[in-house]
Amino acid sequence: MLTQWLVAGQSLLAIAGAQSVGGQTSLISTEVFRYRCESEISMEEVTLFGNGTLRLRQGKPENRSMLLLELTPDRRDALVARIARLNVEEAVAFGGQLEGDWVDQCSLVLDSYGDEPSRFSFHRLDSLSLGLQTAVNLGRELMEMVRKEALFEGLPSGYEPRIGDYLRRWDGEVFEVVGFTNGDVGVEVLSTSQPIGFYIAIKDLRSVFVGIETEFP
Repeated sequence: MLTQWLVAGQSLLAIAGAQSVGGQTSLISTEVFRYRCESEISMEEVTLFGNGTLRLRQGKPENRSMLLLELTPDRRDALVARIARLNVEEAVAFGGQLEGDWVDQCSLVLDSYGDEPSRFSFHRLDSLSLGLQTAVNLGRELMEMVRKEALFEGLPSGYEPRIGDYLRRWDGEVFEVVGFTNGDVGVEVLSTSQPIGFYIAIKDLRSVFVGIETEFP
């Protein structure tokens, strides 16, 4: 089905955002790929639209943000080709009926131009079939891509962390920079609201944190 979308809709991709005729959906609103995981505590969702826009919505219910990334036609077409190669005909999720505030309920939607989309539901902790896991991995990759490259929000370009900086993670959680690793290639951060912390390479900060809190605490 996705292969049919790629063949039948390739000429349409060249007219990004153009309104279609005959009752067909415009590329700007066509959702080619959507991956979403949500619990009562937090949510993250990435969507690829037919015109090449990647949209990432994320955060706690009371503090959600949205990032947008506009792909070049070449990157968009390469990504659509990857999606077309996904094999989810035998998509299966193995797991129990997990419950609780911290358990993410996930969904995956793969659309083809003019056809009914394929929809899958599962828990984040489920064991997935190879095809479904490959699609989920792609969703996670797209989330990281948007967090690193989005121009509408995020850490300033060339940001150099300093001890005492407060960084806001994609889910709204705020972390303080408390130290550096050997060689100053990474930093140690501690949550300001929970007893958790971790080390992260400086080059990967934009994939996790979306802003600096200048008036905290």
